[in-house]
Amino acid sequence: MSRTASVLAAAALLAALGCEKKLDEAQIRAKVLAEEAAKAADARVAKLEQELAALKSGKADPKEADKEGLAQAKADHQKALERQLAEQKKKAEARKQEALKLA
Repeated sequence: MSRTASVLAAAALLAALGCEKKLDEAQIRAKVLAEEAAKAADARVAKLEQELAALKSGKADPKEADKEGLAQAKADHQKALERQLAEQKKKAEARKQEALKLA
C-alpha cells in the first residue's frame, strides 16, 4: 500500500471515529433531554394530583358568595383538573417510554 493510500485510509478511519463520537454525544443529549422531559411531566402530574385532592377535600375554595355558583365552579374545576391529569399522565408515560428507548 502506498503512503498516500495509508494516509487516506487513516484519515477515513479518524473521520469515521469522529462521526461515531458525535453521534454518541447526540444520543446522550437526546437521552438526557428525554429524561428531563419525563421528570417535568411527572412533576406536572403530581401538581395536578395535589390540586385535585385539595379541591375534593374542600381546602381549595374559590371565593364566590353564591353557593350554587360555587358548587358549579368547583365541579367544573374538578372536571377540568381530572381531564388535565389524565392527559398529563398519558404524556408522562409517553416520555418515559421515549427515555427508555433512548437508554
